[in-house]
Amino acid sequence: MLASRRGRAVVAARVRGLCGCPYETLGLRPGVPTADVRHKYLQLARQNHPDATHRGCPERMAQINAAYERLVDPQHQAEEAAAAERRRASTAGSAALAEAGHMKEAFAAFFACGEEAAASRTSEGVARAEAAHGLFLAACERRRARSLPSHAQIVELWSWLLRRGLVSAEACNAYFSASIRAGQAKAAMEAYRHAEAAGLEQGTHMRSYIRQVRNYKASREQG
Repeated sequence: MLASRRGRAVVAARVRGLCGCPYETLGLRPGVPTADVRHKYLQLARQNHPDATHRGCPERMAQINAAYERLVDPQHQAEEAAAAERRRASTAGSAALAEAGHMKEAFAAFFACGEEAAASRTSEGVARAEAAHGLFLAACERRRARSLPSHAQIVELWSWLLRRGLVSAEACNAYFSASIRAGQAKAAMEAYRHAEAAGLEQGTHMRSYIRQVRNYKASREQG
């Protein structure tokens, strides 16, 4: 029993560390009444608690518990609502700057609110994911650019998308080409390996470059 409790505690602690936005975890809009938080919590608990259903997931339940504990606390609820507002402002600001061609500033605005939860099916999560994807493509392909972000900024957004499983084939190929232009072969190969592992369609540039690399290696091996 003690080992089981310790195991649950470890899982709960790890999930609390990963849980960024409890509203997104529970699928709620920021600032909803506490009664709605409790209602949603009970609904999710019935669906995810291992004792309630054979499909229950202890890790998911720990995440739900952590989010609920934060949102029923008035101080945490106010803090989370403010954080959600900062994310919305950050997303809107980055989109406006990108539209005006100020890509470097758009990147800074996007990350102004700091690290936050993984994109979810909530409207806020979807909006932020779409903004990140559009911003990333525009930067890699140098669309409407009056000021370009550094490759380090592009790498940061690539990592953001990668962690959330949001890298599309288009984004992967764009990152590959942008990395080659920047002379960052290691980053380009990371994009290629991700495309291979994820089964994403590889663009002409990626296929051509990898073919040249393989031909060069083969010629070196043959002397």
